[in-house]
Amino acid sequence: MKLVSKSAVQDKEIPEYIEKLVEKVDAATPESGVLGLRELVLANRHIFRETETHMGRTNVMEHRIDTASARPIRQQLRRFPPAHVEAISEHVDTMLAQ
Repeated sequence: MKLVSKSAVQDKEIPEYIEKLVEKVDAATPESGVLGLRELVLANRHIFRETETHMGRTNVMEHRIDTASARPIRQQLRRFPPAHVEAISEHVDTMLAQ
C-alpha cells in the first residue's frame, strides 16, 4: 500500500462520511496507518455509502425466486401489537426514503 504524506491527504477534499469512518480508528493506531487507511478509503470511495439512506446498486448478480407454476397467495396482513405501530411506521418511512 502506497502511503502519502499528511499534507497531500489534507490538500484533497475529503468527504465528511470518509472522515467519520477514519475517526473511528483506534487511537493506538500509528498516524501512518491512519493516513494509509484514509487514502485506501478515498481510492475506493465508490463502495462506501455516503448517507444513511443510500442503498447502492449492483450489477454483479441477479436475484430470482422460482415459484414454478404456483400462483401468488393472497392473505390478510398479520396483526401486530398497537405498541409496535410507531416503530413499524418509522421503519416503513426509512425504507421508503431508501
